[in-house]
Amino acid sequence: MEQHLMKLITLILTSVVLTACGGSSGGGDSEKSLFSLWKEDGTDIPLDLTGGSLGTPYEFFIFEADGAQCDCQLRFLGTEDSGSYVLNNCAYDYGSSANGDPGCESYNHSGTFSKTATTLTVCDDQQDCTEYR
Repeated sequence: MEQHLMKLITLILTSVVLTACGGSSGGGDSEKSLFSLWKEDGTDIPLDLTGGSLGTPYEFFIFEADGAQCDCQLRFLGTEDSGSYVLNNCAYDYGSSANGDPGCESYNHSGTFSKTATTLTVCDDQQDCTEYR
């Protein structure tokens, strides 16, 4: 009986030590959804994909430094881990800038994306890639 009690105490102490040291399976980074708020590595410029879903176009807004707003449609194809995207129908939101349309149509393009648990890599049609966390 005493030997059984010692094994139980040893097992409990080992579990406590492993949990305190990060040895539990619940530790580490959790999976981040593609349709989350991301920040560009190095600049922290936000990329807000909340409200999106695979295969369905949704409104996506681009804001210029002078306050101009470009209203676009964004669609993701594939899976949450990889695929392609299409950004189109970009148009100037009239009155959002004193300088007028900054050339919102130039934002229309397509590209690819890949996502790991906590990193999103977006590459445009010229293979210019940006990483977000």
